[in-house]
Amino acid sequence: MNVFRRNHPMRHALVTPQRMMRGNGLCRRVSYVLGIETSCDDTAVAVVDSNGHILSEVVSSQWEMIQKWKGIVPALAARAHVENLPFVLDEAMRQSGLPGGYRSLSAVAVTTGPGLAPCLNVGLSTAIGLAHDHKLDIVAVNHLEAHALVPRLFQKDLGFPFLVLLVSGGHCTLVVAKDVGDYDVLGNTVDDSVGEAFDKVARMLSLATDTTTSHGGKLVEGYAARGNPRAFAFTEPMKKKQRKDCDFSYSGLKTAMVRHIASLVGR
Repeated sequence: MNVFRRNHPMRHALVTPQRMMRGNGLCRRVSYVLGIETSCDDTAVAVVDSNGHILSEVVSSQWEMIQKWKGIVPALAARAHVENLPFVLDEAMRQSGLPGGYRSLSAVAVTTGPGLAPCLNVGLSTAIGLAHDHKLDIVAVNHLEAHALVPRLFQKDLGFPFLVLLVSGGHCTLVVAKDVGDYDVLGNTVDDSVGEAFDKVARMLSLATDTTTSHGGKLVEGYAARGNPRAFAFTEPMKKKQRKDCDFSYSGLKTAMVRHIASLVGR
C-alpha cells in the first residue's frame, strides 16, 4: 500500500512534525533532536539542531548479512538492529558533542513507517524508552515525508509548494509538497519500484556477488554508465499519447531484461 495518497495528507501518531514545526510553540523550545531510523536494513542515528545543522550521523549497514542470505530477512534484520542500535546511539551522541548528553535533547524522532514491521518496532521501542528515561517528546516520522522535506534542511529558501520525485528501493512517487503534512500525489508506480527492478537485474547478472561494499542497483548503474546505451532495445513502458496521469511502471522493463539475460545465458 502506498503511503502517499492522492489529495490526502499523511497521518501521524504521537507528536507530529506539524506540531513540532508550527504548533503549540514547541518549535521555539526545541534545540536538539535525536533521530532513529530502522525501517529496513540500515541502523541509523543522527543528532540535528533546530537550525538544521547535522551534529552527528552514524550508520551501521547489514550488507554482508544481505549478501549471505541473498536478500533481507525481516527477523534477522530486526535482530541485527537490536544488536547494533545501542552502539550506533552511543557513537552518534559522542560525535554530537552535546555536553549534557541526552539531557541536552528536547525530542527523539523515530521512523514509524513505511518499512518492515519487526525492524520498525526495534527503533520505536528504543525511542519510547529514551523518551521515558530522559523526559523527551517523541516525533513519529513517516520516512517518505522525511525524504520529501529533507531538501529544506539544506535549502533554507525552499518554500512551499515544491515538486518532489521520491525514488527508493520500494517506492517511486511524484508529489507536490504543499506544506508540512499536506501533499498531493501526481503519480505512483503501478507495479514494481525502480529499485526493485535494479536489484532483480543485479541478481540475475550476479553483480551482487562481485563485492560486499555496494548494493546491486548501484553496480548496475555503474556498469550502465560505461556501457553502450543503444546495445539493447526495450519497449518504453506506459507510452500512451492520451495518458492523463504521471504514473510509472517498471515491471515490463524488469521482465524484458530478465528474459533477455536468460536467453543470453542459455546460448
